[in-house]
Amino acid sequence: MSQADSPQIKALKERYRASFPEKIELLRQQCETIADGQICSKQRLQVNEELHKLAGSSGMYGYHEINTSCREIMAEIDVSDAAALVPKITGLMLLLERHS
Repeated sequence: MSQADSPQIKALKERYRASFPEKIELLRQQCETIADGQICSKQRLQVNEELHKLAGSSGMYGYHEINTSCREIMAEIDVSDAAALVPKITGLMLLLERHS
């Protein structure tokens, strides 16, 4: 049995996957905040921090599609119109729901 197949690793991955609904809700709240197209630099920083944490953890647990989506949004967060971020974050939420 490889280390990746160990019961401890499987339990960690399951606990991480079980956290997806909480992560979806956090992203939903972020979307509501920026849906009107106005977002201050503090809010952009908060969204970026959440995406950064999600990108790191999802990559570590093998959710590469989620990792890629987070990184794409992070690359645009400072240059995109806030309203343009909402569909991208919504797409990320759908990825999380699909893996829940």
